[in-house]
Amino acid sequence: MECAERFGLRFCFDNDAPVEVLMNIPVQTGLSLEVSVNLQNWDELWLEVGDCVFCMFSFDETRELFRDCIEGLISGNARIVRHLQGPWNSKRGASLQLKRGSSWQTVASQTNWFRMPLFSQSEEILLNEEASVHSQLEE
Repeated sequence: MECAERFGLRFCFDNDAPVEVLMNIPVQTGLSLEVSVNLQNWDELWLEVGDCVFCMFSFDETRELFRDCIEGLISGNARIVRHLQGPWNSKRGASLQLKRGSSWQTVASQTNWFRMPLFSQSEEILLNEEASVHSQLEE
């Protein structure tokens, strides 16, 4: 919640969700990706962007990294790499990456185990294209 507030973004809680806490940050000026975060079983942090879902255990050990990922998605210092395969570009996994200096470091991964080695492999980058709005506000 504090991440969205710090960047001046709207967010809402879904009190009817079958999890302890669910917060959605919709697409809006300053954010080109819909971001959903939730807490499940009081110890699992979940981050969803489109069809990419990342889970981090345990709450106490990963909450700072989780916060860095949310802030990074908003500020443009985090991205999601969707791993695609075949002529249909079906998703076979995704990586959540944080920018560290001039390179990207994978901090979480999602894998669909079905891989067809005969098909071509490609990647699609999901990045907040509206992140420049935040850097302009800070100047």
